[in-house]
Amino acid sequence: SGGYDKDLRLWDAVTGLALQRLIGHQARVGDLDISADGRTAVSSSYDQVTKLWDVLAGRELQSYVGQGRELLRCALMPDGRAILTGSSVPPSRVLTLWDIETGKPRMVMHGHTNWITSVFASHDGRTLFSTAADGTLRCWDAETGEQIQRLESRGPFFSPSAVSSDDQLLLLGDIEGALTFCKFRESPPERQRVPGHANYIESVAITTDGSLAFTAGRDGKVILWDVPLRREIRTIDAHSHRVLAVAVSADGRKFISASYDRTIRIWDLQRPEKYRSLVAEVIQAQSSLSDNPDDPGALAALGKWYAFRGVDAWAVDFLERARQGEADVSGLTLARCYWRLGELEDARREFRRALEDKEAPAH
Repeated sequence: SGGYDKDLRLWDAVTGLALQRLIGHQARVGDLDISADGRTAVSSSYDQVTKLWDVLAGRELQSYVGQGRELLRCALMPDGRAILTGSSVPPSRVLTLWDIETGKPRMVMHGHTNWITSVFASHDGRTLFSTAADGTLRCWDAETGEQIQRLESRGPFFSPSAVSSDDQLLLLGDIEGALTFCKFRESPPERQRVPGHANYIESVAITTDGSLAFTAGRDGKVILWDVPLRREIRTIDAHSHRVLAVAVSADGRKFISASYDRTIRIWDLQRPEKYRSLVAEVIQAQSSLSDNPDDPGALAALGKWYAFRGVDAWAVDFLERARQGEADVSGLTLARCYWRLGELEDARREFRRALEDKEAPAH
């Protein structure tokens, strides 16, 4: 995550602890992108500098200076060899494609007449996209820098946007909170604008399979969208202040939101399904315990239920009793419960057990 405090932070998604703090910018961070393998990040800032980072080592690899321009938007190219930035200060509202190895611009693209709201690339790396407050989306050839397509907003200008993994569909947010589904490769482009948020869309994310999309709004909400049907599935009151960013996991099972309220939240899309599964196990466990109060399998089921519900003290009690009865108990589940209870030595012991059982990643 990148913040108004000028720094970037790497977080442990399980414990919520900060693992690394990356210090280097002299003004607040405007945008952030991370490589697919999670090892490299790029950040842009109001200090007119874009930086490339080694995330795991917590060190800066390279700086790219905007030459008097605020580089507020940035994106890593899919091949990891270049960075795309967008500037906002007039008269230099330009896109720049930077060579990562040399630290110098490969090309500079002119055309926008107002501040750039988002920059991103097609997944095949052949096309660059930019949206701006001039009311346009522009497509650029990644080899030549030539503008190859321009799409007018027909109303409120486009805010941060995204492209599907097959590079066929654009999802365009706008300042009035609507999401436009655009098949931009058709002639003329086919598009449908669907109302959603109360105001400005700050971020758009799409699952790898293209079935779901997520939008973050200044109204404090995250909206889940059915992409094929082009309709809203659910609105979540995600934060107490505007939501600045949303991202989805590679497997599409979780998404993360970050807000002006200074919180980052992880959301489990499979939680309702897991809830139904655990309820069935609890009903069976209650029946078993009525016959045998020490049934280890039933105790383990109740322990999993209370861990899922966040009643960690009860979860630990049931899970430890189940383990004494030689039931199969998750060390990782116990570790998380102990961690939340502040019993760190017990948490470390269970994390080590989870590593030995190959239940938790080694790094």
